[in-house]
Amino acid sequence: MRRFSRLAMHLLSLALSTSTAIAQTRCEVQGEVAHWMYDACMFDSGTDDGLAPEVEACIARAERALHRFKPCTKKRILKERVCRKAVGQVSKDVRYCMQDPGMKGPTVRNGGL
Repeated sequence: MRRFSRLAMHLLSLALSTSTAIAQTRCEVQGEVAHWMYDACMFDSGTDDGLAPEVEACIARAERALHRFKPCTKKRILKERVCRKAVGQVSKDVRYCMQDPGMKGPTVRNGGL
């Protein structure tokens, strides 16, 4: 009986971790939320310096504004910010930009600053 309990607990643990991993990978916007924040804020500030004071202030504002959202929603919001700025420069329109998996800033693309 004890052996069955350990096996059942192991299977339950495996199922939960697998479902969590699947849920985390379902977001169509790839990359880390923090990296999207940096790219959006550097784009807004017109700099590639992630440590610039205006970027740090923007990051703080973004963290406060987005704290209640789930990670995928945060990434969608941040990518849309980047896409709105990129229209005419890099992308045809916001909808096209949002659907383009290749449209990402250098921080997302490089996995960090």
